[in-house]
Amino acid sequence: MNQSATSLWLATSESSAYAPLRGSVHADVAIAGAGITGLTAAVLLKDRGKRVVVVDKERVGSGETGHTTAHITEAIDARYYEIARSFGKDAAKLVASSMRAAIDQIESFVRSYSIDCQFRRVPGYLYTEKRSYVAEVKREARAAAEAGLNIELLDDTPLPFLTRAAAKFVNQAELHPRDYLAGLAARVHGDGSSIFETTRVVDIREGEPCVVECEEGTITADSVFIATNVPIAGFQSLHVKDAAYRTYALAYEFGGQHPDGLFWDTADPYHYTRWQQTKAGTFMIVGGEDHKAGKDQDSEERFSRLQQYTTDLWSAQPLRYRWSGQIIEPVDGLPYIGGSGNLYASTGYAGQGMTFGTVGALIVADLITGRHNAWAELFDWKRRGSGTRSVMAEREGFEPSVEL
Repeated sequence: MNQSATSLWLATSESSAYAPLRGSVHADVAIAGAGITGLTAAVLLKDRGKRVVVVDKERVGSGETGHTTAHITEAIDARYYEIARSFGKDAAKLVASSMRAAIDQIESFVRSYSIDCQFRRVPGYLYTEKRSYVAEVKREARAAAEAGLNIELLDDTPLPFLTRAAAKFVNQAELHPRDYLAGLAARVHGDGSSIFETTRVVDIREGEPCVVECEEGTITADSVFIATNVPIAGFQSLHVKDAAYRTYALAYEFGGQHPDGLFWDTADPYHYTRWQQTKAGTFMIVGGEDHKAGKDQDSEERFSRLQQYTTDLWSAQPLRYRWSGQIIEPVDGLPYIGGSGNLYASTGYAGQGMTFGTVGALIVADLITGRHNAWAELFDWKRRGSGTRSVMAEREGFEPSVEL
């Protein structure tokens, strides 16, 4: 077995090479984090005439976006029936519309800027292999349809093993996330806007202007967007509203025909599977075995379980890459997005980082430029009430993060 302890995305894309920040610069908006959220917001803001500076402690797409499994979907971890129950049916409709808009925005960027990232529209399937979960799948299909999504309830899926029921989410998407970010970065850098890599932020101070202190330089800006996986400054009250989970992924070389789509089961722990064409060939990506961060330190056992699950259901394939990522679970099932003065943040994507990260960028770009956003109030990080706990938090017991 020839496997590499790196993500498929990092292994099959070229690393960016933007210089670190040295000295002082000024921008209309400073963005910390060159992942899906930060770079999406940077493009939106630059296209609206803002001068943007993006900094990242590593390289473009080397953080959590480089360790995703890149399911771009309207499906949500918290389930639409839970959102409708806790926040109301109108809220569920807003969540659905935001996710749909995010996928459309990703496709628009790919088409408008000719980004070579293997973008494809594919169906997504929430399925179960057990009769005891059929009612849950049907319930979610009904709730998602009531929220306005294009849903089909099926008895089975295109998978080569028996399934009992499936909710088919029509017209979802997939891509190579790091190639996509490379295209966004190329759009941002230049004409007065800049990206600085290997630049660690050490302090952020709100004011007029705001100040972003880095190890070897300083940024002054009218607004600051903290687009890291968890906020690196400010927003202290979020520390008791979310929790960190680890998730694991394997990528296998895959020859021949394969099912078309994104697949998520209802097992505990649950699994998710998809296929991706890359410059190095086609790979089957299998993820799962999520657990509360710090609760289970034996990552080798988690990888072993995931590999056993794969070999039990699929013919033997060469394992090439394995990696893990960090998921931030919000206590009430929805991301925290918004601002405090001239500081903004977006976090708590619950495993839907590609889609919710784009939603976060859309909302914050509107807040910074004074545009109305229909979803901003629902996702506002200052919202009150416990709402619904996410599916993962329900499984293992929600414990808020104490160190972010």
